[in-house]
Amino acid sequence: MMTAKAILAVGLPLLLGAGAAAAQQRQHDAAQQQPGMMGMEGMMMMGVPDAGMILHMRGPLGLTDAQVKRLEAIRTQTQKAAKPQMDAAMAAHRAANGLLETSSPDFARFQTKLREAAEHMVRAHVEMAKGAVQARAVLTPEQRANVRFGMRMMQQMMQERGMEMMGGGMAPGTTPGGPARGPAPQPRH
Repeated sequence: MMTAKAILAVGLPLLLGAGAAAAQQRQHDAAQQQPGMMGMEGMMMMGVPDAGMILHMRGPLGLTDAQVKRLEAIRTQTQKAAKPQMDAAMAAHRAANGLLETSSPDFARFQTKLREAAEHMVRAHVEMAKGAVQARAVLTPEQRANVRFGMRMMQQMMQERGMEMMGGGMAPGTTPGGPARGPAPQPRH
């Protein structure tokens, strides 16, 4: 069981810095990689932390130099494997969109191009999933538990933000996936 100190050490930085860390990683990746790698954060957004996300948590997780080196290698290997598929997916999407610019679009060809794009995306996501599994294997059991806890906190925060951005939709005093915590706010008259 995680102690309160461990929860704060991993969860709080994740919760407070998740958006900044993701934005910083996107800028870093964009600067160092060729175009098209921005979609690599897809695995993290699905709740599967990849090597890059784990590297952002190196301090709170207490990663060793050997772990950092291995995670960096996994991140590079994963990007190299997924990038051709991401590029092909984007090219197929552009081709599909080009088919709509005619006076009488061929929707059968449009559909074929969309399926081609989807297949490339599936292949890219499989490569990213392989990398995420490899990255998880680098961690100790305690580090994996801390990452899972931090990811659950981030997912809950994102769900709450999504509900807020969509105009609410939750009853006062409720939280996504669970009952109200504490008394529900009383309306003012």
